[in-house]
Amino acid sequence: MDEEDLVKKWLAETLSESERLSFEQTETYRKLQRTEGLLQRMKAPDYDVEAEEKRLPIAPRQVGVVSLWQRNFLKVAASLLLVLSAALVIGYLLLRDETVRVLAATKTTTYLPDSSEVALNKASSLTYSTSGWNKARVVELSGEGFFKVSHGSRFDVKTSLGTVTVVGTQFNVKSRTGYFEVQCYEGTVKVRSKGTEQILKKGQGWRLIGGLSAALELGTGDGPGWLGNESRFESVPYSQVVEEFERQYGVKVKLVRVDANQMFTGSFTHDNINLALKSITLPLNIKFDREENLVRLSGDQ
Repeated sequence: MDEEDLVKKWLAETLSESERLSFEQTETYRKLQRTEGLLQRMKAPDYDVEAEEKRLPIAPRQVGVVSLWQRNFLKVAASLLLVLSAALVIGYLLLRDETVRVLAATKTTTYLPDSSEVALNKASSLTYSTSGWNKARVVELSGEGFFKVSHGSRFDVKTSLGTVTVVGTQFNVKSRTGYFEVQCYEGTVKVRSKGTEQILKKGQGWRLIGGLSAALELGTGDGPGWLGNESRFESVPYSQVVEEFERQYGVKVKLVRVDANQMFTGSFTHDNINLALKSITLPLNIKFDREENLVRLSGDQ
């Protein structure tokens, strides 16, 4: 059952228990809840019928008939005004495009119109159309997101570096400046980028850095490390590690005599900045010092 039918059944209070539980997980349901709260505060305007009657230029012998008509007319008009207002509010919320943005200091989880779940990493954004979802299922991603797609649902995730087509699966997409990576944790995904096409199955990944692509093996994990507050890297340029560190901790990193293109394999936690700094410097014999929001990483002279 599509979401439009669920909305109709919700308004008619005919949802089954399973349909209700499914519908309550959607973004549309949360909008309707906010709308319902708004409508509860909306009342038809009060009319002083006696006062309005005195303003009308009506002959005395017509007052009784016109007064009755006027009372009924005002009641109907007030009811129609309330219904129209409700329809406009609900229509606006259901038909407008929905844009979700994540600020640099936050992570969040949101739901697509088909109830698919998307967890977004810091400094990421997601854009999709609620009004045209059933005709063109396209999600635009900037940054990094982990998708849990509803069974049988199909849509495209577009980024500046490539497009991922999915059908009922779990996968992670990372699209940063000069870096594009897709990891498949369940089902199958199709990746199109720079004129190439890759089919990824569970446990497989694909990466594009600076025009060079590589296949990845994900091991036995059931999701990307950042969901557990840890950033993991396997043979990536050190500059990518530094940029991710800056995003997670909201600091600026300055490299002094450090080769930003050298490859790094390892990880760092998102919960302890000093421990994270040790994790990304000790393996490469790099020293660090920190002053408020500035971190200096220094190599050997």
